[in-house]
Amino acid sequence: MGSIQAHNFKPIGLSQMPLIDSANRIERVTGVHSSIIGTIGHTPMVRLRNLAPEGATVLVKCEFFNPMASVKDRIGWAMIQAGVAAGEVNPKTHIIEPTSGNTGIALAFICAREGYRLTRNPSQPIKRIGRVVR
Repeated sequence: MGSIQAHNFKPIGLSQMPLIDSANRIERVTGVHSSIIGTIGHTPMVRLRNLAPEGATVLVKCEFFNPMASVKDRIGWAMIQAGVAAGEVNPKTHIIEPTSGNTGIALAFICAREGYRLTRNPSQPIKRIGRVVR
């Protein structure tokens, strides 16, 4: 098995999503973000030396470095960006998400930051500290 060099990997995330404003372009060049949203997807890769077989390179992507500590941050941001780009999401849009999971958490975070109205409506009750919350 051949070795894969880290420099051959291209990050997947915001760089492949449509941009809404030029501030995001500046963030990619300088590394200084005008918003926590700009940090989504810029997670490091780490080489696992002790777990890799001889002659192989194993890299892991540390998605827990996303603002909400989940790979779902990328999905939530991509959903909002796609809606905006398609003209389906605007400041008057009310987004309804039927989940209580990480996607819903990511959407709540992004909608709060971007000023979109969001209602999460989980189909199953959520257990919180020994009680059921609806």
